[in-house]
Amino acid sequence: MYHEFEPAYLLHSRPYRNTSAIADFITLNHGRVAGVVKGVFGKSRSAQQQRGVMQALQPLLINWRGRGGLKNINKIEMAGSPCILRGNRLYAALYLNELLIRTLQSDEENSYLFACYQQALEGLNSADNIEFPLREFELNLLQELGYGLHFDVDIDGDAIENSKVYQFDIDRGFMLIHGLPEMPSSVDAFLGTTLLAINNKNWADESVRRDAKRLLRQALRPHIGTKPLRSRSLFQKR
Repeated sequence: MYHEFEPAYLLHSRPYRNTSAIADFITLNHGRVAGVVKGVFGKSRSAQQQRGVMQALQPLLINWRGRGGLKNINKIEMAGSPCILRGNRLYAALYLNELLIRTLQSDEENSYLFACYQQALEGLNSADNIEFPLREFELNLLQELGYGLHFDVDIDGDAIENSKVYQFDIDRGFMLIHGLPEMPSSVDAFLGTTLLAINNKNWADESVRRDAKRLLRQALRPHIGTKPLRSRSLFQKR
């Protein structure tokens, strides 16, 4: 089967054999697509042009042939201006790419998640605080994976209350902790006011952003595996 002019972004690439590369893309209509790009590391002018186009954060149009496994990516074109990011904003974008590589199955269409990725890149370029687009993308990713969280009700179906403390169970959701008037020293405990702020995507409070990061890291762990994310190590080195 042959696909032409599919909107895509490059997530990752690595050398393959002599002059080829194996590349992972997120596409508009076919989800994650992995394939071989031949001759990209050759010495010809066309190979140099191909390398210039094959950049992360660059809107692309790609053509490929094949079913299942590695496709044959036989054409890649620029489809717009690249998203120019530096420092932590660049590392944050690489984090998004790693999340998609770890969590998406091949050839599963998800045009909404493609749009969420584009929106996140725009947010990383323009937002005053990169935590905003990162947390919202993580929430959208969990939702599209079928593991979205309900921040307004607990596991018994009761409304989350600002003054209460809740324990996060990765399989069930939020469970009311009885008899604890103050925040306990537990990595999986969260104030109701924090959960409701996350539900409303109200990131103004630093403590909400910090707890949302802690919570979503727990929620994503089963889906991304135990191998450390390279992008996180880049953050830590700065």
